[in-house]
Amino acid sequence: MTNGSSPATNADLDIFLYKGTGSGKTATTYSSEGITGTESFVLPSTLTDGDYTITVDHLDILANGSMSFVFKAESGSKTYNVSNIAFTTTDDNKEKDMMKVTKSGNKFTVTKL
Repeated sequence: MTNGSSPATNADLDIFLYKGTGSGKTATTYSSEGITGTESFVLPSTLTDGDYTITVDHLDILANGSMSFVFKAESGSKTYNVSNIAFTTTDDNKEKDMMKVTKSGNKFTVTKL
């Protein structure tokens, strides 16, 4: 989160990975629900091919801000960023679909929603 303050002070943003998209998506075991610092989890190459949705659960949003996602292959050094995704205090206690991830073989394609 950026607004000049600590994420733990002004927002708790939890990240979840769902199989599928839209109203038919189902929960997976991949999530990050920390209460301090940066959230992270690994999208393993063993995931079944198909579409996935990354959601953010906005908890305890005390100030407006923005978030960024960084994707990095486990076997490489190149990173991909999706930056400046804004949120406001009106997002408090709402879970929102943020990105669609399509897995095909060892390739992941990420699309901002």
